[in-house]
Amino acid sequence: MKQYWMAASMLLVMASGAAAADLGSKAPVVVAPGASPIATWTGLYLGVTAGAGSAAVDHADAYLDFQGKSSVKVMSWMAGGTVGYNWQVKSFVLGAEADLSYSGFDKKSTMYYGGVLLQSKMNWFATTRLRAGVTLDNVLIYATGGAVLANVEHTSEWNTFAYCGKTKSYVSCVDKSQLGATFGGGIEAMLLPNVSFKAEYLRLELPTISTTGKDGYKQTWSDSANIIRAGVNYRF
Repeated sequence: MKQYWMAASMLLVMASGAAAADLGSKAPVVVAPGASPIATWTGLYLGVTAGAGSAAVDHADAYLDFQGKSSVKVMSWMAGGTVGYNWQVKSFVLGAEADLSYSGFDKKSTMYYGGVLLQSKMNWFATTRLRAGVTLDNVLIYATGGAVLANVEHTSEWNTFAYCGKTKSYVSCVDKSQLGATFGGGIEAMLLPNVSFKAEYLRLELPTISTTGKDGYKQTWSDSANIIRAGVNYRF
């Protein structure tokens, strides 16, 4: 009987040693089915944008100073593409982004006296900006600012609507690309792997253009715009 107790004791010690060895080994990591991966914003991305906005052009004519300045205002659409890169450090994200958009800003107005007509148009604009923000789970909230290049056309003329060079009745005309400043902010959500959706506001400010009309008087044009747009980005 004593021999049986000794044998049982030896088996118990051996089993305890084997269990301790198993506990000391590294257990494999098991990912729960359906668990969402943690979002990372670091990397290159391409995207598309579309939205609407309002543009304003403040116009002044030295010949008509007694009537003060006038503005041409218009609301329209815009659409374009985006390329950018983000760097994420913990919950902070710093990025650089560039985009090109075509717009439908085009306004004709009768101003001042008689048949003086104003026309203003923004054909396209491109921005190069820095972005800085913080993440909340899969959501990025950011501020942005940088430079904008926009192509604008402005004409003041008598009696007929036509842009620069299309009639002989224009008093002053401008057709050029202007370099200015832009700033704004937005929110972006990574709702699918490698795909994010954003909503963004941008303010565009262009420098004043000065011209001398065919009548010999100075005219000035100052462009600005407020843009609200949505976009989809794909990360590589």
